[in-house]
Amino acid sequence: MRIRYSTIVLSCVLLISCGTTKDTENPDTGAPDVIETDLGTDLGGNTDATDTSETTSSDLGSSDVETDQGVDIPAPEPTIALCVTETFAGQDCLVAPEVTFGTVPPGTDALRFVRLSADIAIELTFVNTESDHFNVRVVSADESDPETLQDVSLPTDIDAEEQVWIEVSIATDIAPGTALTDNLLVGSEGDLAWNAVLPITAAVDCDQGLADCDGDVANGCETDILSDINNCGGCGAICSHEEGFPECVDGSCNTLCQPGFTGTDCHDIDECAEGTHECQPWITTCVNTEGSYTCECEAGFEGDGQTCVDKDECALGLHNCDEMAWCENNYGGFVCTCLPGFTGSGYVCNDFNECNLNPCDDGYICENLSGSFQCNEVDECATGENACLPEAFCINTPGSYECQCAPGYQGDAILACEDINECVFGLDNCHPDAHCTNNSGSFYCTCNGGYAGNGIYCQNLDECASGSHQCCGDAVCIDNIGGYDCECKDGFEGNGYFCNDIDECDLGTHSCDPNALCTNLVPGFSCTCNEGFEGNGETCTPSP
Repeated sequence: MRIRYSTIVLSCVLLISCGTTKDTENPDTGAPDVIETDLGTDLGGNTDATDTSETTSSDLGSSDVETDQGVDIPAPEPTIALCVTETFAGQDCLVAPEVTFGTVPPGTDALRFVRLSADIAIELTFVNTESDHFNVRVVSADESDPETLQDVSLPTDIDAEEQVWIEVSIATDIAPGTALTDNLLVGSEGDLAWNAVLPITAAVDCDQGLADCDGDVANGCETDILSDINNCGGCGAICSHEEGFPECVDGSCNTLCQPGFTGTDCHDIDECAEGTHECQPWITTCVNTEGSYTCECEAGFEGDGQTCVDKDECALGLHNCDEMAWCENNYGGFVCTCLPGFTGSGYVCNDFNECNLNPCDDGYICENLSGSFQCNEVDECATGENACLPEAFCINTPGSYECQCAPGYQGDAILACEDINECVFGLDNCHPDAHCTNNSGSFYCTCNGGYAGNGIYCQNLDECASGSHQCCGDAVCIDNIGGYDCECKDGFEGNGYFCNDIDECDLGTHSCDPNALCTNLVPGFSCTCNEGFEGNGETCTPSP
C-alpha cells in the first residue's frame, strides 16, 4: 500500500490537512514544491488541488491506497497541528507563525517548544534545521521526574491526539550582535511522507556597554556606547560642544573645558607662569604649551621632565674621558682621572715609563708596558750562557739555572756526565730470552736465537712453521723452545740436516718371502714372488 501526504506549513496552531496531491520535488532542495496560501504562509502542497493521475473519493481530497487487487481505497487524511510555546507542555501558542526568540543576551539558555499532534496515527522520522545556529531535539517528560526532559529517539510513532514536543535552543557559540534565521524541518519520509517547515528567528544581543552601530554583522558589536562621544548611551547619540571638551562617561554626555583650559571661553592656562606645574625645582625647566606644559630636564639629568634623575654619563658612555682614565659620576656631571701607569688631565692621559726608575732586582730586565711594566728574568738556558755539559740538560730557575745529566748518564752535569751501563747494573728492561747491549747513554735489547721480538718482548720462533729451518727435505722438522730438531724420515738415515736412503734389500732388513725378489726403492723396498710362486711378495706359495 502506498500513501502520499502533501506538505503544509502554517503558523500559530499549524493545521496540516494532507489532501491528495501529486508529489513534485523542488530541484534545489529535493522537498515538495511550496506555494502561497491565502494566509501568506508557505505550503508544501495544495489541499484543493486534485491529482489527475489518481482518483479521489472525498470533497477534501484523499490519498490513494493501492491494494494488491488493484482497487483504489481512500486513505484517511491526517490533520497535523503544530503549536509554538515558550515552555514545555505549555498550552498557550505564540501568535507569530514562526519559532521566534526575539533579542536574547549572549550565551542565553532560552528555549522554545513546538507541540506536534495529529488527529490520526502518524510517524515522525526527522527533526532538524538547515544550519548549526540552533539545536533541536524531540523530548518527553521523565515519568519519575516530570521536571526532567529526556530525548525521544527517531523514528517514533505518534498516536491520534498524542502530543510530541520538539525543543529548540540557540547554539552557545553565537557571537554577540548576530541576527539568526533558520528553518525547522519536521516530517516523515517514505510512503507515508509528510513534512512541515517553521521559520526560526533570533537576535543575540551585544554585551552590556557595546552595540552594533554600523550595522555590519561581520565585525559584531564594535561600538563602546559607554565612552564613544558619537554613540553615547546608544547608536547615533552624539556629544558635542562648540567651546568645550565633549566626553561620554558611563553612557552620559558631559561638557567640560579640555584639561589645560579655563573660563567661559576655555582659554589656555599658563601653568609655568602660575606655578601650578609639577616640574622638579632646580633640575628641570617648565615650558608652557597650548593646553598643557612640558618639563625638560637640565643638562646632566634625564627623565620625562616630571621626574628627572641624575644622568650617569660614565655608565651611558656619554663622557669624554681618555680611554686610559676612570670616569667617576657625580650629581649632574662627572670627573675623569688617569689610570695608574698614566699621567695627564684625565681627558688626555699618556703612558708613564716606570723602567726609568729601575724598579727590577739584579738579574732581571725591566720591560715597559702600556700603563705598567714587568721584570723579565734572564734565561741562561735560552741564551746559552750556562756551563752545562753537552750530556746534560739546562733548567732555568729564578735568577739562575741548574744542570742535570741526561737519562743514561750520571754526574754533576757541570764537570762530568758518565755513561751508566744499564746492562751491568741490571737497569735494563730486556726480556729474559734477550741479550742486553750497552751504548752511550742508553742500551738496546736483542732476542736470542730461536726467538722473535723487539728484545723487550720475545717469543719462541717456530722455525718449522715459518720454513726458516735447515732440515733435509727427507727429514721432519720438530720445533722446541728456542730452536728445533731434524729427524730423517723412515727409510732414510742421517743427522736430519743430511739424510740418505737405506737399502733394505742389501742390508737384509726387508720383509720379503724367501721365494720373493727384494727391490730397493727411495724410500723403502718392494717384494715380488719368484716365478712358480704367487702371493704379495711378503708371503709366497707355490703356484698350483
